[in-house]
Amino acid sequence: MDKKIYYILGTIFIITSGFFYTFERVITPSISGQIPSSSQAGNASTATILLHSSPFSNLFIAAFIVIGVIFFASGYAKND
Repeated sequence: MDKKIYYILGTIFIITSGFFYTFERVITPSISGQIPSSSQAGNASTATILLHSSPFSNLFIAAFIVIGVIFFASGYAKND
């Protein structure tokens, strides 16, 4: 394969991991819902607790970043 193909594939994998991470950050608040706070256990109201994950907590995001970097390194090391 040509160096250009390695760079294109690396870029696609890294951009895809960015889309996965962004989608995960957007969808997490809507599915986490309302979690009752321990200080308000006797009260009827609830507090919203949003848990944000790191980019490497999702296996697909980490794998796509690593694969993208490997493609970039392979393209750089390729002798044409």
